[in-house]
Amino acid sequence: MDPESGLNQVTNIGVSNGEIQALTKEGKICKAIAINEVSLLRQTRQTASLQIICGSKTLIKNLIKKLKVQLKSHLPETQSNLNATLIPSSVIVLIIQTESAYKILFNKRTYNVQDHKGEISFPGGRKDKSDQDLLSTALREFEEEMGVSSTNIDIIGKLSDVVTSSNYLITPYVGTTSSKLHFSPNPKEVELIIQIPIQELTNHENLRNEVRVTN
Repeated sequence: MDPESGLNQVTNIGVSNGEIQALTKEGKICKAIAINEVSLLRQTRQTASLQIICGSKTLIKNLIKKLKVQLKSHLPETQSNLNATLIPSSVIVLIIQTESAYKILFNKRTYNVQDHKGEISFPGGRKDKSDQDLLSTALREFEEEMGVSSTNIDIIGKLSDVVTSSNYLITPYVGTTSSKLHFSPNPKEVELIIQIPIQELTNHENLRNEVRVTN
């Protein structure tokens, strides 16, 4: 099938094993390569932004490249002047590249920690006086919590600050790695290591809203 003529025959677009796949009216499953500003994190049905290649074994490997470009142009919003009582802290939003998918790393905190007991979180923590900056904080906390060196992590950008109800000012750093990480989590802080494929996080069936009432 000609790639250009195939654009009008696509009936559905989705993600499978880290690849964009398109279903044609003929029932053929085709690989798709994004050629415009199509975010792999926010799939759309705008077929004009996709080039359909049936029978191709080409994998979608440009997610990280596109994300780097987006983060480079992103201007993070800082809220450091919002409240002097906020506790400076930072986390690593780590994207792990595997052969079949891109995964985001989380951990479940134990009930032995001071704050955020039993919560699902990104690796990270509060800034120490010895930390050079908040990136140093995030990398140090990552190593302490996950029990693995951060030398194989490529920091590709920073997101806007987040203020928590527990009075923390969190600066998130985005990192990637294709290395196989052998975690040895700190049992005092980490109860469980969680790696979730990105496509699962974009599945609306997996999303829910919760309301927390505090006194």
